Amino acid sequence: MRVLIFVVALGALWDGYTSFYGIAEFYDLVMGQSAPMRFVFAGVAAITIVGFMVATRLIWSGAEANNTISILLKVAWVVCFAIDLYTSFIGTRDFVFDGMAGGSANVFGLLIMSFLVTSSSVLLSQLITGKGIRKRYLY
Repeated sequence: MRVLIFVVALGALWDGYTSFYGIAEFYDLVMGQSAPMRFVFAGVAAITIVGFMVATRLIWSGAEANNTISILLKVAWVVCFAIDLYTSFIGTRDFVFDGMAGGSANVFGLLIMSFLVTSSSVLLSQLITGKGIRKRYLY
C-alpha cells in the first residue's frame, strides 16, 4: 500500500507542476522575465489548486451540508478541479507532445492522462485520510 501511496504522490507532484506550468502558460509568462511576482502568483495558485484536490475527502465528507462555508468550499473545489484539469492538459501536452497534440487519438489520450493526473491528487486524499485504509496500512 505504501508503494501505491508513493506512486499516487508522484502523480500529485506532477499535477502540481503541470498546474504551475499551465497557469504560467495561460498568462503568457516567459521564463527569465523580469516580473517575479507573476511566477509567485502561478506558484501560489498551483499550490492552492493541489491543496483543494488533496483535501477532497475533507471537503466532501462534511456533515453540515447546509453550512455556508461547506457550500463555498465545495464550489471552490469544483472550480479548482476544472482549472486543474485544464492546466494538467496544457502542461502534459507541452511536455509529452511538445505543444502539438495532432490527431484525435493523441488528444483523447491526453485527455485521459490529464484526468488521471488530476485524479491522483484526489486519490491521495482518499489514501491518506481514509479511516479503514489508515488503520490497515499506515499505522
